[in-house]
Amino acid sequence: MDLAIDIVARLIGAFYAFGGWLALRYLLTDDLLDKMIAALKVAQPEPKDVVRRRVLAGVGLLTCLSGVALLLLSRWAPVLFLAGLAAQGALLVWAGRTFPPKDAADRKGRRGTINAAVVYSAVTAVVLWLQADGRLSSWSDPVGPTALVLVGGVLGVWMWGHLRWRAGEVDDEEVWPEFEPDLHPPTRVRLAPMIGDWTLWDADDGRGLDPFTYLPEALAQRIEQWEAVRERALDPEDVFGPPRFETPVAAREYAEETVAIVAALEAVFGAGNVEVAADEAS
Repeated sequence: MDLAIDIVARLIGAFYAFGGWLALRYLLTDDLLDKMIAALKVAQPEPKDVVRRRVLAGVGLLTCLSGVALLLLSRWAPVLFLAGLAAQGALLVWAGRTFPPKDAADRKGRRGTINAAVVYSAVTAVVLWLQADGRLSSWSDPVGPTALVLVGGVLGVWMWGHLRWRAGEVDDEEVWPEFEPDLHPPTRVRLAPMIGDWTLWDADDGRGLDPFTYLPEALAQRIEQWEAVRERALDPEDVFGPPRFETPVAAREYAEETVAIVAALEAVFGAGNVEVAADEAS
């Protein structure tokens, strides 16, 4: 019986560790997409939405760590679950005042969040019982704290890297060397792939540009691969329409690569000298 209780507790911990990581990954990807859209000058995210996403990311991290602690039957599990419960309660109160539901979908989502918090509170009660029954490790056990520090450190660095990234930034190793093509080089370019035509254009005179003539080879190959991904996603019955990716993940990866290519082009031609077709900016 004791073994069965420990196994169930560990499984619950694994569930919250994985669930917290999934929530964190979704929120950071969503934040990245907002930055991409802003970089393409399509729309700027609302400041309060940015704050909400960061708060939710913090709660997701805390949920993940509480799950890891329970998975290890660590004495830190009650502390983290109580902290997570307090954070969720504060989040619900704040969200209720700042982001009142606007429609049926919002109300359904809010009810789901409340239900999840209720379940989390029940699990917190179970964790406190596990502590009172002596089923958790002692404070001197180094395994739990070590694992929590490692997991928290890795996820914290991952979060920090995502949240500090700004569209248009280029790392030092991605700055392309200077080059002098044989033909008259453009000063402003437009990224607008067209079936059977050019992908890169002179934004001033409208002439099509061969990327391998005017760009470093590595960047030209990257644009060529990006165009190939786009063409595979086109509707065979409407090749002049926007690409239609099979999964949201594929669409996000394509959008992220678009931002990266725009940033690399700006490293060559200068900030503000790169335009993007409307379909690619949407």
